[in-house]
Amino acid sequence: MADAEQLAMLKRDIRVWNQWRSEHQYEAVDLSHANLTYASLINANLRHANFSRADLIGALLTGADLTGAYLRHADLTDVHLDSADLRNADLGGAILNGAILKDADLRHTCFVGAHVTQEQLDSAKSHRGALLPRGLH
Repeated sequence: MADAEQLAMLKRDIRVWNQWRSEHQYEAVDLSHANLTYASLINANLRHANFSRADLIGALLTGADLTGAYLRHADLTDVHLDSADLRNADLGGAILNGAILKDADLRHTCFVGAHVTQEQLDSAKSHRGALLPRGLH
């Protein structure tokens, strides 16, 4: 389950969150099962954060740093991930229906079992080396 203090700080103010992350870059971030529906997380530092089974429907993650983030089975329906950095992230089993991936960096991102379309992937900056669901290339 999500760390209540981390979740409250993230929801309160992205500038405060990013400052805290720069000072605590090696501290584990647990946002698993969090309800972040329609949250504004633009340009948030979410490197290596655990979002497993989180609800991110309609969230704004434009320009967010999600490098190495764990998003397995997260609901990312209609999420804005344009220009986000998702290198080495794990989106296995995630729901990406209607998600915007325009200019996102998806290099070496795992999409195995994810609900994502080729069209969404093609709009990304790069998905070289990504592990894709069966039938997508």
